[in-house]
Amino acid sequence: MSGIFELTELKDRIIIAGGGLVGGVAAAMLADKGHQIDLYELRDDPRNENAAAGRSINLSLSHRGMRSLRQIGMEEECLANGVKMPARMIHKVSGETYEVPYGRTKEHFILSISRLRLNQMILTAAEKRENVNLHFNHRITDVDLSGTLKFSDKPDASGDVLIGADGAYSKVRSKMARGVFDFSQTYIPHGYKELVMDKAENGDWRLPKNYLHIWPRGQFMMIALPNLDGSFTCTLFLPFEMFKTIETQETGIAFMEEHFPDSISIFGRDNLMKQFGPGTTPGLPMISVKTSPHSVDNTVIVGDAAHAIVPFYGQGMNAGMEDIAVLMDTYAKHNDLKSTIKEYGVFRPKDAHAIADLAMYNYIEMRDLVTSNWFLFRRSLDRLLATFLPGSVIPLYEMVVFRPQMGYSNAIERNKKQSTMIDWTLAAAATASLAFALKKLTREGNLSSLQFDKLSIGSAQDFVSSLLK
Repeated sequence: MSGIFELTELKDRIIIAGGGLVGGVAAAMLADKGHQIDLYELRDDPRNENAAAGRSINLSLSHRGMRSLRQIGMEEECLANGVKMPARMIHKVSGETYEVPYGRTKEHFILSISRLRLNQMILTAAEKRENVNLHFNHRITDVDLSGTLKFSDKPDASGDVLIGADGAYSKVRSKMARGVFDFSQTYIPHGYKELVMDKAENGDWRLPKNYLHIWPRGQFMMIALPNLDGSFTCTLFLPFEMFKTIETQETGIAFMEEHFPDSISIFGRDNLMKQFGPGTTPGLPMISVKTSPHSVDNTVIVGDAAHAIVPFYGQGMNAGMEDIAVLMDTYAKHNDLKSTIKEYGVFRPKDAHAIADLAMYNYIEMRDLVTSNWFLFRRSLDRLLATFLPGSVIPLYEMVVFRPQMGYSNAIERNKKQSTMIDWTLAAAATASLAFALKKLTREGNLSSLQFDKLSIGSAQDFVSSLLK
């Protein structure tokens, strides 16, 4: 495989806690730099037939995640195992639909891909490196931040550097938090419940396949992502109080009929009904985690261990994989891993916090704003301006999802500046149009000069204020 390190002289030994997506990418990328890697995972090998799948919200793979996968030779394999989505498809209560493109070119797409399948592929790619050893069914009981993991019934694992990629409830992070370490976690008042839309009898998709489908309903929503086998993985996002009202098959199907009436014929009534009631998965929680710094002693945390985020920007996995690419960019400057993690641990939190905040905002956008005429107008205007002024205006979504060379925090700062510029330009244009109309009325004798002054100044001020709220 292209890019695989041919073992000659080994460098520092690295211990990785967590065999998920980010841990697997870290193993492969650092092995290619000549390090001996031992990765330890709590669960069974996900490539085994009877292994638990874990969380299964479908993943949206975009440019930031693909950058890391490209570096370990997996880009083409991932593209072959996913479905490209260049746009959202919005479903109204009436059943009408319309598209909202993600970007401006054919390269601006996100890839719907199975979490389990991607995890399997990454672990297989990592294991092909002869200096990578994978260890499963290892439960961490204690952590030494100098580089050691202790397990419940197996020998300790020690190395020169420890990487904590052990998820939102990280044991490694818990040990780091006992020192000088900032940590916050927030559970949002909404949960999620996954639904499965089987393929049609002819084996085809029941909805147009190359879209992220969204049913926005103000305070809640449903989404659907396509799978290669013709099915869709659908997710209901609701306030927990609302989940309590749909705990039976009857209340579940009644809820869907009221708020998502087109889903009945798409899913099939019987198939949809059996996904509610006793024995089915209830609403599950979502957590947002912020930490700083991301490194202590010889230990660094990455992915959800450092910055678990809600899934509404589709950047959780992408940000985690980008952690490893950014870590390796820093490593290229130092050529010393311990110096690298010290610097990385200080500067990475700024971008991690930025994407956490963006993810919370995007939930509001997905469930509510996509139905707003003003939102749709601004989206279209931003794309138009970006086409004619490519060096001056870049839509926020494009910066976040399709421009991995731009940090998340830089994307937010740039968007604030250009949004203010656009809003003031719109306000000036509206004020000029209003002034022209009022002056015309004055010339025609329908308005006095005093009335003109009061109306034009007051209306302009009100308009500008409303834009900038």
